[in-house]
Amino acid sequence: MTEHEAPSKRGKTSAGRKVAATAAKRRGRKRVSAGDDTPKKTPIAYLVWADGTDEQIAERFAEQIPDWAEWTEREKRGAVTLMRAFWEHPVAPTLTVERIDGVVRLIPGGGKATLQVLRQAETFATNSQDLIDERLNNLASYHGSSSRGGATSQNMCASLAFVRGGNPQDTVQSTLLTQMAATHDAAMAALAKVGKSEFVEQMSAFGNLSTKLLNLYARQAETLAKLQRGAEQTVRHVYVDARTQTAINCPPPATESRTPAHEQHEGSAFGSAMLGYDPSWNGVPATGDEREEALQPARGEIDRGAR
Repeated sequence: MTEHEAPSKRGKTSAGRKVAATAAKRRGRKRVSAGDDTPKKTPIAYLVWADGTDEQIAERFAEQIPDWAEWTEREKRGAVTLMRAFWEHPVAPTLTVERIDGVVRLIPGGGKATLQVLRQAETFATNSQDLIDERLNNLASYHGSSSRGGATSQNMCASLAFVRGGNPQDTVQSTLLTQMAATHDAAMAALAKVGKSEFVEQMSAFGNLSTKLLNLYARQAETLAKLQRGAEQTVRHVYVDARTQTAINCPPPATESRTPAHEQHEGSAFGSAMLGYDPSWNGVPATGDEREEALQPARGEIDRGAR
């Protein structure tokens, strides 16, 4: 066998030797580069419970984080403060998306179905499981048609976290937040396609679509703010001058006062009540036989006339 292979090697052309040498060099470079690559450690974030004092939280950090001793005091204080704020955020429910024979199933995540169902009720501000299922199906249908991967555990949990973060007080607000989650996602998808467009027409179309969606999102956010703020009643005080019948608008007082009307005007910005007005600030009518009197001449004019 060896004798038959040796002549074939000796019979190689110069071009074949060059190709073999080039391939060997490439393999050598790959081996060298592979040998130089050192495994990189994946950064790990450690979360600890934020109960207790700052010193207790720092002790938990020191037990979990290997390089905690190398952190500066400012970084340690900031980590303790941020960890407290982390646990103060509302906890959103999680879902696991499974596909069996083309059918999407939404299963409560975390292995604690009871807790997840209660969190779903808090997220959508209702105890109606039918309404919760409808809203989940709305989100699953949207993600199933808008993304290539369809509805996944990640995009479903992200949408639920968005709705929960809006802190809805009733089903109207939770429904609006569900729409806002889809609107925001669609707007970001349109913006991403603007950068990938190769033609001006495509770029213009996706740009206009993203603008409309972002404007819609802004109006939805404004509507949500009005719903959460509740009804407002503006009280405007109007004072009418009895002589000139001029209306004067004044800002409402800081606190409601139960004092009579004449006492309010005496302490208002107009000062005390003027003579010629009754306590209720109605103009005193003049009698019909009264006429305007001529003004008396000034003292200087009287003296000059006497001379």
